Amino acid sequence: MLATDGGTESGLSSMKFKAVIFDMDGVLVDSEPLHQKAWQQILDGFGISFGKLAIASSAIRKNVEAVIECIQLQKLFQSVLSIEDVSSPKPHPEIYLKSAENLQVAPFECAVIEDSVPGLQAAKGSGAFAIGITTSFPAEVLIAADWIAHSFSEIKSFLETRLV
Repeated sequence: MLATDGGTESGLSSMKFKAVIFDMDGVLVDSEPLHQKAWQQILDGFGISFGKLAIASSAIRKNVEAVIECIQLQKLFQSVLSIEDVSSPKPHPEIYLKSAENLQVAPFECAVIEDSVPGLQAAKGSGAFAIGITTSFPAEVLIAADWIAHSFSEIKSFLETRLV
């Protein structure tokens, strides 16, 4: 589902991204273990042949590190930022601007996966392409997104041909 005014699905086919930035709560981690397994399958499906992955979470660093260690994803991320790494929380774009800088890419070269309105606003404010995932809120709430997915497999399909 495209959430931007005047855009078309065909216009998205030419978009390319050099990086993917994940929110943590509701995106990488949810109360259902199936969400964690789905992300691992998505990453496995890509063969992790690209190096530009980051986490940008509003959670405290201790929680972020515990979660990524628990689900054994710590080696996959070049940049892990938490609320302690920024002076302004989401919806301010600082965390995504810093993530892009850490990955050495421009924000507009990033796809950000978010499940909340403040997160999507932060992603859009940074200049990144904002993908909303309906794990925490319905699509009607995530209208700030450039594109909305209802499942992890939709995101996988969307990103497969767009990663450089």
